[in-house]
Amino acid sequence: MNIYQQNQSALKTAFILQAILTEQKIIFLKQSLNKAQRDLNELRFQQNHLQSKGEDLISNHQKNQRKLLKQVDELQQLITKLNLKQDQINQLQLSNMIFGMIKLKDSRFNPFHLNSLSVAMIYKYLQDKIEIPEQITMKQISNLIEKEHDNIKKEPLLIKQQQVSQFHIFTIERFIFNKIFDQMMNYYIEKYQERQNQVDLKKKQLKEKYSKEDLIKSLEIKNQYLPNSDIPYFEAINELKLINLYKTPTEMLKQFQYVLVLIRGVAFECNQKEEIIAMDDELPILIWVALISDVPNLYAKIQFVDDYIQEIENEKRILTNLRVSLDYISKEWKL
Repeated sequence: MNIYQQNQSALKTAFILQAILTEQKIIFLKQSLNKAQRDLNELRFQQNHLQSKGEDLISNHQKNQRKLLKQVDELQQLITKLNLKQDQINQLQLSNMIFGMIKLKDSRFNPFHLNSLSVAMIYKYLQDKIEIPEQITMKQISNLIEKEHDNIKKEPLLIKQQQVSQFHIFTIERFIFNKIFDQMMNYYIEKYQERQNQVDLKKKQLKEKYSKEDLIKSLEIKNQYLPNSDIPYFEAINELKLINLYKTPTEMLKQFQYVLVLIRGVAFECNQKEEIIAMDDELPILIWVALISDVPNLYAKIQFVDDYIQEIENEKRILTNLRVSLDYISKEWKL
Protein backbone atom coordinates (compact mmCIF):
# COMPACT_ATOMS: atom_id res chain seq x y z
CA MET A 1 0.00 0.00 0.00
CA ASN A 2 1.52 3.34 -1.03
CA ILE A 3 1.50 6.59 0.90
CA TYR A 4 -1.48 7.97 -1.07
CA GLN A 5 -3.63 4.98 -0.18
CA GLN A 6 -2.58 5.21 3.47
CA ASN A 7 -3.57 8.91 3.61
CA GLN A 8 -6.86 8.20 1.89
CA SER A 9 -7.64 5.44 4.39
CA ALA A 10 -6.75 7.72 7.30
CA LEU A 11 -8.97 10.50 5.97
CA LYS A 12 -11.82 8.06 5.48
CA THR A 13 -11.45 6.86 9.05
CA ALA A 14 -11.35 10.46 10.31
CA PHE A 15 -14.52 11.33 8.39
CA ILE A 16 -16.28 8.27 9.79
CA LEU A 17 -15.27 9.21 13.33
CA GLN A 18 -16.39 12.80 12.73
CA ALA A 19 -19.72 11.56 11.37
CA ILE A 20 -20.20 9.36 14.43
CA LEU A 21 -19.42 12.28 16.76
CA THR A 22 -21.77 14.55 14.83
CA GLU A 23 -24.53 11.94 15.00
CA GLN A 24 -23.99 11.60 18.76
CA LYS A 25 -24.18 15.38 19.14
CA ILE A 26 -27.43 15.42 17.15
CA ILE A 27 -28.85 12.67 19.38
CA PHE A 28 -27.77 14.60 22.48
CA LEU A 29 -29.31 17.83 21.15
CA LYS A 30 -32.56 16.03 20.32
CA GLN A 31 -32.66 14.60 23.84
CA SER A 32 -32.01 18.07 25.28
CA LEU A 33 -34.72 19.53 23.04
CA ASN A 34 -37.20 16.86 24.12
CA LYS A 35 -36.38 17.50 27.78
CA ALA A 36 -36.81 21.26 27.28
CA GLN A 37 -40.15 20.61 25.55
CA ARG A 38 -41.29 18.40 28.45
CA ASP A 39 -40.24 21.07 30.94
CA LEU A 40 -42.11 23.70 28.93
CA ASN A 41 -45.24 21.54 28.81
CA GLU A 42 -44.96 21.01 32.57
CA LEU A 43 -44.68 24.76 33.13
CA ARG A 44 -47.70 25.38 30.91
CA PHE A 45 -49.65 22.72 32.79
CA GLN A 46 -48.74 24.33 36.13
CA GLN A 47 -49.65 27.78 34.79
CA ASN A 48 -53.05 26.54 33.56
CA HIS A 49 -53.57 24.74 36.86
CA LEU A 50 -52.79 27.88 38.86
CA GLN A 51 -55.02 30.01 36.63
CA SER A 52 -57.85 27.49 36.97
CA LYS A 53 -57.34 27.42 40.75
CA GLY A 54 -57.43 31.23 40.86
CA GLU A 55 -60.67 31.29 38.87
CA ASP A 56 -62.14 28.67 41.23
CA LEU A 57 -61.19 30.82 44.24
CA ILE A 58 -62.86 33.88 42.68
CA SER A 59 -65.94 31.81 41.83
CA ASN A 60 -66.15 30.50 45.41
CA HIS A 61 -65.74 34.06 46.74
CA GLN A 62 -68.64 35.23 44.58
CA LYS A 63 -70.81 32.29 45.67
CA ASN A 64 -70.06 33.04 49.33
CA GLN A 65 -70.83 36.73 48.78
CA ARG A 66 -74.18 35.89 47.16
CA LYS A 67 -74.94 33.45 49.97
CA LEU A 68 -74.09 36.08 52.60
CA LEU A 69 -76.28 38.71 50.93
CA LYS A 70 -79.13 36.23 50.76
CA GLN A 71 -78.72 35.44 54.47
CA VAL A 72 -78.72 39.18 55.29
CA ASP A 73 -81.97 39.64 53.33
CA GLU A 74 -83.54 36.65 55.06
CA LEU A 75 -82.46 38.01 58.45
CA GLN A 76 -83.95 41.41 57.71
CA GLN A 77 -87.19 39.82 56.53
CA LEU A 78 -87.29 37.79 59.73
CA ILE A 79 -86.68 40.92 61.81
CA THR A 80 -89.49 42.67 59.93
CA LYS A 81 -91.91 39.83 60.71
CA LEU A 82 -90.99 39.63 64.39
CA ASN A 83 -93.62 41.00 66.73
CA LEU A 84 -91.56 42.77 69.37
CA LYS A 85 -94.13 42.94 72.17
CA GLN A 86 -91.87 44.09 74.95
CA ASP A 87 -93.44 46.53 77.36
CA GLN A 88 -91.98 50.00 77.84
CA ILE A 89 -90.30 49.12 81.15
CA ASN A 90 -88.30 46.25 79.67
CA GLN A 91 -87.23 48.42 76.74
CA LEU A 92 -86.08 51.16 79.09
CA GLN A 93 -84.14 48.63 81.16
CA LEU A 94 -82.48 47.32 78.00
CA SER A 95 -81.64 50.86 76.92
CA ASN A 96 -80.12 51.70 80.32
CA MET A 97 -78.07 48.51 80.23
CA ILE A 98 -76.69 49.38 76.77
CA PHE A 99 -75.76 52.91 77.76
CA GLY A 100 -74.21 51.56 80.96
CA MET A 101 -72.04 49.22 78.91
CA ILE A 102 -70.86 52.14 76.80
CA LYS A 103 -69.78 54.05 79.92
CA LEU A 104 -67.74 51.12 81.23
CA LYS A 105 -65.07 51.58 78.50
CA ASP A 106 -64.74 47.78 78.21
CA SER A 107 -62.41 46.96 75.29
CA ARG A 108 -64.30 43.69 74.77
CA PHE A 109 -67.53 45.55 74.01
CA ASN A 110 -68.73 44.64 70.48
CA PRO A 111 -70.34 47.56 68.61
CA PHE A 112 -71.86 45.20 66.02
CA HIS A 113 -74.12 43.78 68.73
CA LEU A 114 -75.28 47.32 69.39
CA ASN A 115 -75.95 47.83 65.68
CA SER A 116 -78.00 44.63 65.53
CA LEU A 117 -80.20 45.90 68.35
CA SER A 118 -80.55 49.19 66.52
CA VAL A 119 -81.62 47.45 63.32
CA ALA A 120 -84.34 45.52 65.13
CA MET A 121 -85.63 48.68 66.81
CA ILE A 122 -85.53 50.70 63.57
CA TYR A 123 -87.38 48.01 61.61
CA LYS A 124 -90.03 47.81 64.31
CA TYR A 125 -90.34 51.61 64.35
CA LEU A 126 -90.59 51.86 60.55
CA GLN A 127 -93.03 48.98 60.34
CA ASP A 128 -95.37 50.73 62.74
CA LYS A 129 -95.08 54.32 61.50
CA ILE A 130 -93.83 54.70 57.93
CA GLU A 131 -96.23 54.96 55.01
CA ILE A 132 -94.87 54.65 51.46
CA PRO A 133 -97.12 56.06 48.69
CA GLU A 134 -97.88 53.81 45.72
CA GLN A 135 -96.42 56.41 43.35
CA ILE A 136 -93.19 57.97 44.59
CA THR A 137 -90.18 59.68 42.97
CA MET A 138 -86.52 59.34 43.90
CA LYS A 139 -86.53 62.84 45.35
CA GLN A 140 -89.53 61.99 47.52
CA ILE A 141 -87.81 58.80 48.69
CA SER A 142 -84.71 60.79 49.65
CA ASN A 143 -86.85 63.30 51.57
CA LEU A 144 -88.73 60.47 53.28
CA ILE A 145 -85.49 58.81 54.43
CA GLU A 146 -84.17 62.11 55.82
CA LYS A 147 -87.46 62.75 57.59
CA GLU A 148 -87.55 59.29 59.20
CA HIS A 149 -83.89 59.60 60.17
CA ASP A 150 -84.65 62.86 61.98
CA ASN A 151 -87.61 61.21 63.73
CA ILE A 152 -85.53 58.20 64.77
CA LYS A 153 -82.85 60.46 66.29
CA LYS A 154 -85.53 61.67 68.70
CA GLU A 155 -86.38 58.15 69.87
CA PRO A 156 -85.08 57.62 73.45
CA LEU A 157 -84.29 53.93 72.94
CA LEU A 158 -81.96 54.32 69.96
CA ILE A 159 -78.25 55.04 70.17
CA LYS A 160 -77.18 58.57 69.24
CA GLN A 161 -73.50 58.24 68.31
CA GLN A 162 -72.64 59.77 64.93
CA GLN A 163 -71.26 56.50 63.51
CA VAL A 164 -74.35 54.52 64.49
CA SER A 165 -76.59 57.36 63.30
CA GLN A 166 -75.09 57.00 59.81
CA PHE A 167 -75.80 53.27 60.04
CA HIS A 168 -79.44 54.14 60.76
CA ILE A 169 -79.70 55.96 57.39
CA PHE A 170 -78.59 52.86 55.47
CA THR A 171 -81.03 50.74 57.46
CA ILE A 172 -83.94 53.06 56.62
CA GLU A 173 -82.88 53.14 52.97
CA ARG A 174 -82.80 49.37 52.78
CA PHE A 175 -86.14 48.99 54.53
CA ILE A 176 -87.82 51.32 52.02
CA PHE A 177 -86.17 50.02 48.85
CA ASN A 178 -86.81 46.39 49.79
CA LYS A 179 -90.50 47.27 49.60
CA ILE A 180 -90.48 49.29 46.37
CA PHE A 181 -87.43 48.04 44.44
CA ASP A 182 -89.26 45.85 41.92
CA GLN A 183 -91.76 48.59 41.13
CA MET A 184 -89.08 51.28 40.79
CA MET A 185 -86.70 49.13 38.75
CA ASN A 186 -89.46 48.07 36.35
CA TYR A 187 -90.11 51.76 35.69
CA TYR A 188 -86.44 52.38 34.86
CA ILE A 189 -86.17 49.23 32.74
CA GLU A 190 -89.17 50.28 30.68
CA LYS A 191 -87.90 53.87 30.36
CA TYR A 192 -84.43 52.85 29.12
CA GLN A 193 -85.37 49.64 27.29
CA GLU A 194 -84.68 51.04 23.82
CA ARG A 195 -81.16 52.17 24.75
CA GLN A 196 -80.44 48.86 26.45
CA ASN A 197 -81.66 46.93 23.39
CA GLN A 198 -79.29 48.95 21.19
CA VAL A 199 -76.39 48.13 23.52
CA ASP A 200 -77.27 44.41 23.70
CA LEU A 201 -77.62 44.09 19.91
CA LYS A 202 -74.29 45.82 19.26
CA LYS A 203 -72.55 43.67 21.88
CA LYS A 204 -73.82 40.52 20.19
CA GLN A 205 -72.71 41.72 16.75
CA LEU A 206 -69.24 42.67 17.98
CA LYS A 207 -68.67 39.36 19.76
CA GLU A 208 -69.84 37.35 16.75
CA LYS A 209 -67.65 39.25 14.29
CA TYR A 210 -64.42 39.75 16.25
CA SER A 211 -62.18 37.73 18.55
CA LYS A 212 -61.28 38.97 22.04
CA GLU A 213 -57.87 39.99 20.76
CA ASP A 214 -59.39 42.03 17.92
CA LEU A 215 -61.82 43.75 20.31
CA ILE A 216 -58.97 44.73 22.65
CA LYS A 217 -56.91 45.97 19.72
CA SER A 218 -59.86 48.01 18.44
CA LEU A 219 -60.23 49.67 21.86
CA GLU A 220 -56.52 50.57 21.75
CA ILE A 221 -55.89 49.41 25.31
CA LYS A 222 -52.19 49.98 25.94
CA ASN A 223 -50.03 46.87 26.29
CA GLN A 224 -48.60 48.13 29.57
CA TYR A 225 -52.09 47.83 31.10
CA LEU A 226 -52.92 44.36 29.72
CA PRO A 227 -52.56 41.53 32.26
CA ASN A 228 -51.42 38.09 31.15
CA SER A 229 -54.80 36.32 31.33
CA ASP A 230 -57.28 34.76 28.93
CA ILE A 231 -59.87 37.43 29.76
CA PRO A 232 -58.17 40.67 30.85
CA TYR A 233 -59.75 42.33 33.91
CA PHE A 234 -61.99 39.33 34.62
CA GLU A 235 -62.02 40.36 38.31
CA ALA A 236 -63.78 43.65 37.48
CA ILE A 237 -66.07 41.88 34.98
CA ASN A 238 -67.23 39.39 37.61
CA GLU A 239 -67.80 42.12 40.20
CA LEU A 240 -69.89 44.17 37.75
CA LYS A 241 -72.14 41.14 37.29
CA LEU A 242 -72.79 41.12 41.06
CA ILE A 243 -74.64 44.45 40.78
CA ASN A 244 -77.81 42.36 40.36
CA LEU A 245 -77.57 41.29 44.02
CA TYR A 246 -78.20 44.79 45.39
CA LYS A 247 -81.45 46.70 45.83
CA THR A 248 -80.46 50.09 47.22
CA PRO A 249 -78.79 52.93 45.28
CA THR A 250 -76.08 53.34 47.93
CA GLU A 251 -75.09 49.65 47.81
CA MET A 252 -75.15 49.66 44.01
CA LEU A 253 -72.97 52.78 43.85
CA LYS A 254 -70.42 51.17 46.19
CA GLN A 255 -70.33 48.09 43.93
CA PHE A 256 -69.81 50.23 40.81
CA GLN A 257 -66.97 52.01 42.61
CA TYR A 258 -65.43 48.67 43.59
CA VAL A 259 -65.34 47.69 39.90
CA LEU A 260 -63.33 50.85 39.22
CA VAL A 261 -60.99 50.09 42.14
CA LEU A 262 -60.26 46.65 40.67
CA ILE A 263 -59.55 48.13 37.23
CA ARG A 264 -57.10 50.64 38.69
CA GLY A 265 -55.47 48.02 40.90
CA VAL A 266 -54.86 45.55 38.05
CA ALA A 267 -53.61 48.35 35.77
CA PHE A 268 -51.22 49.52 38.50
CA GLU A 269 -49.82 45.99 38.91
CA CYS A 270 -49.48 45.54 35.13
CA ASN A 271 -47.52 48.78 34.89
CA GLN A 272 -45.11 47.48 37.55
CA LYS A 273 -46.47 49.99 40.07
CA GLU A 274 -44.77 52.89 38.29
CA GLU A 275 -47.72 55.25 37.95
CA ILE A 276 -51.49 55.43 38.41
CA ILE A 277 -53.47 54.91 35.22
CA ALA A 278 -54.73 58.09 33.51
CA MET A 279 -58.44 58.58 32.82
CA ASP A 280 -57.90 58.44 29.03
CA ASP A 281 -56.28 55.02 29.44
CA GLU A 282 -58.88 53.88 31.97
CA LEU A 283 -61.96 54.47 29.79
CA PRO A 284 -61.12 51.85 27.09
CA ILE A 285 -60.69 49.26 29.85
CA LEU A 286 -64.07 50.21 31.35
CA ILE A 287 -65.65 49.84 27.89
CA TRP A 288 -64.09 46.36 27.67
CA VAL A 289 -65.48 45.42 31.11
CA ALA A 290 -68.96 46.70 30.15
CA LEU A 291 -68.79 44.80 26.84
CA ILE A 292 -67.86 41.42 28.34
CA SER A 293 -69.89 41.54 31.57
CA ASP A 294 -73.39 41.13 30.03
CA VAL A 295 -75.29 42.68 32.97
CA PRO A 296 -79.06 42.69 32.28
CA ASN A 297 -80.59 46.19 32.19
CA LEU A 298 -77.31 47.86 33.16
CA TYR A 299 -78.43 51.18 31.65
CA ALA A 300 -81.51 51.24 33.89
CA LYS A 301 -79.46 50.37 36.99
CA ILE A 302 -76.99 53.19 36.30
CA GLN A 303 -79.80 55.73 35.97
CA PHE A 304 -81.57 54.29 39.03
CA VAL A 305 -78.51 55.08 41.14
CA ASP A 306 -77.80 58.41 39.44
CA ASP A 307 -81.31 59.77 40.07
CA TYR A 308 -81.11 58.96 43.78
CA ILE A 309 -77.54 60.01 44.62
CA GLN A 310 -77.55 63.78 44.17
CA GLU A 311 -74.82 65.39 46.25
CA ILE A 312 -71.54 63.51 45.70
CA GLU A 313 -70.59 64.22 42.09
CA ASN A 314 -67.01 63.01 42.50
CA GLU A 315 -68.18 59.58 43.65
CA LYS A 316 -70.75 59.45 40.84
CA ARG A 317 -68.10 59.80 38.11
CA ILE A 318 -68.14 56.04 37.63
CA LEU A 319 -71.81 56.29 36.60
CA THR A 320 -71.01 58.88 33.93
CA ASN A 321 -68.11 56.79 32.62
CA LEU A 322 -70.24 53.64 32.51
CA ARG A 323 -72.94 55.49 30.56
CA VAL A 324 -70.30 56.81 28.16
CA SER A 325 -68.99 53.24 27.76
CA LEU A 326 -72.42 51.88 26.85
CA ASP A 327 -73.09 54.76 24.44
CA TYR A 328 -69.74 54.16 22.76
CA ILE A 329 -70.59 50.48 22.27
CA SER A 330 -74.05 51.16 20.83
CA LYS A 331 -73.39 54.30 18.78
CA GLU A 332 -69.70 54.88 18.02
CA TRP A 333 -68.08 51.46 17.72
CA LYS A 334 -68.08 50.63 14.01
CA LEU A 335 -68.61 47.05 12.87
